[in-house]
Amino acid sequence: MDPLKQEMKPLTKVVSEWVHEYFKSTDLKIFEDGNRATYQFTGEDGGDFNYNGYVEVYEERWLVDIFLYAEVKVPNRKRRDVAELLARVNYDLLAGLIGLDFESGEIRYKNTLDVRDGLLSIAMVNSAVDRGISILDRFLPAVLAVTHANIIPEDAYTEVDDDKPKKAKLVLPKVEPLGDALTWDSIAGHVPIKIWAADLKHAIEGTDDKSAWALAGRGVVLINDDEGYCREVLRRVATDAGMKFIIIPRNEVVDMAPAAAFRGMAPLLIYLEPERWMQGSDDENETKEEAEAVRQFQSNLSGWMREFNPSRPVVFAVSASDLDSVDESLRQVELFDRFVSLPSRSLESTGLDFIQNIDQSICAPSLIDSPGKVGRLITWEFNQPEQRKMAVLSLKRIHARENRPLEFLDLVHIATHTLIEEGLVQPCIESVRRQTAYHEAGHAIVAILESDGQDIPDYTSIMPGSSGFGGITVESYRFYYSKNDDQKTYHDFRRGIRVSLAGRAAEELLVGAEYVSNGAYGDLKAVAQQMFEAFARWGFAPFMEKAGQSESNLSLVLGKPTPSEYEHVEKLSRMFVAKEYLLVIKKLTEHRHLLDDVASRLLWDPVVDQDELIEICCKHNVQISTEK
Repeated sequence: MDPLKQEMKPLTKVVSEWVHEYFKSTDLKIFEDGNRATYQFTGEDGGDFNYNGYVEVYEERWLVDIFLYAEVKVPNRKRRDVAELLARVNYDLLAGLIGLDFESGEIRYKNTLDVRDGLLSIAMVNSAVDRGISILDRFLPAVLAVTHANIIPEDAYTEVDDDKPKKAKLVLPKVEPLGDALTWDSIAGHVPIKIWAADLKHAIEGTDDKSAWALAGRGVVLINDDEGYCREVLRRVATDAGMKFIIIPRNEVVDMAPAAAFRGMAPLLIYLEPERWMQGSDDENETKEEAEAVRQFQSNLSGWMREFNPSRPVVFAVSASDLDSVDESLRQVELFDRFVSLPSRSLESTGLDFIQNIDQSICAPSLIDSPGKVGRLITWEFNQPEQRKMAVLSLKRIHARENRPLEFLDLVHIATHTLIEEGLVQPCIESVRRQTAYHEAGHAIVAILESDGQDIPDYTSIMPGSSGFGGITVESYRFYYSKNDDQKTYHDFRRGIRVSLAGRAAEELLVGAEYVSNGAYGDLKAVAQQMFEAFARWGFAPFMEKAGQSESNLSLVLGKPTPSEYEHVEKLSRMFVAKEYLLVIKKLTEHRHLLDDVASRLLWDPVVDQDELIEICCKHNVQISTEK
């Protein structure tokens, strides 16, 4: 016979009556083992944190143990600090204590009622449990201050000690403004993401409706390469859903506070900037401690999302270039279980929005008539919303100061000078500046010559660019984006290789092969990647413009190359790039006066735009396309 159906013993009967009176729960779990009965419940109401509660009854010993396990887990590297904090807390507690499991990082409150010489009542049990919840609600913020804000235990305890002045507390990220969110019409393919926003709003209005939240999703992955764009789309989602919105920077994600710390902001949408924490396998460049921190965070994040509180919802979002970028362990039901492929925003749309933010009435045709070119520049150089706002402000200041229409070149100057404040300064040694000028002039000239004058760079500069080098050459937007990326020809491939090699070739003509710099590393890396794709994946053959060469390399490398396949591709690549480099040297030698002229212009004008390049080319009778 089921022991629970027998007449209950005195203590068990009181606890059972308390459970049913205060929880009225149909999913209450009751276990009985000899003289011990255990009542399990979940506390989600009345406090700032969730708890798994247990009341254990020992009839023969007349004891009732109360356990409350907090959802907060302490990272391994912070357990000694938290142990010191809890030692300070427990010393002053009048009833019960808070314990820390050094193995798992679990925190629990424990209290024992000894009723040997008295009677147990429902009020006594309720008071003991409420006291435990109150104690944890009071001191868990101090635990979070130690684990996620680097507050020392003494100061963290002072913060929650009512008899002493407050000194420290966990500072959470600021809530993002929602008023300047994108419009739905400006978001390409917005229907799926708009549906998600509506589902979130419906779930919020239902408050405690767990089924609505299961359908809405507690985590979403936006599939798109542009992080800045994804953030702004999520800002639109939060606005429509009636949620607050915060962003956790990539370098802070692993050490972020648990979801429970954010419930005071709920309903809340949190964007976690993508980084190593999303991936499953260890990175060979990280330490064991770093790898363990990533694994611990993934485990913590899974726990936070599964312990979701529908009355105070915290929803997570992340962006990725593809679904495989997110570890499979996080792509589970109740975790990241909603995926939205977000079409990339056109550069024209991005540029138009930027121009409208400046005010089109103060812009010259070089800005108004080239929204795609503007969009590409700000996407490259001003990827963060705050950076774009600063660029708009800088342009407006130029207009106010000089009382003239704003030109595209004004935006170029802002872009090329921005990173100086971040420590990337223009080379001050004249020989270095000169070599950098020739390097960039080489790229620009070969781009023009190899395109029959159609690819006249939008600008070339020896100021620091976003790549961190001492110079940058930005090929013509009109020419570059007239090509379909899915239908690149061998001619396009070969031309790109020559343009990439031209910087180093120009340096060699200036200072000799012995003194070329390592500034071509990025160029050569791009060349190596292009050649592997061309010879291993596309079926191109070196020098296939010559008769009898096209069919010499039609066997593709599928999947990861074998050692023999890699050796074959490497052999083709080395032979090809060596001959192409000599051709670039020859072409620059033939146009040495043009090279000298562009480099000289860069030395006294560190940003040379498209119009200036056209002027120099015309001076040297180089064929150009006048359509810009």
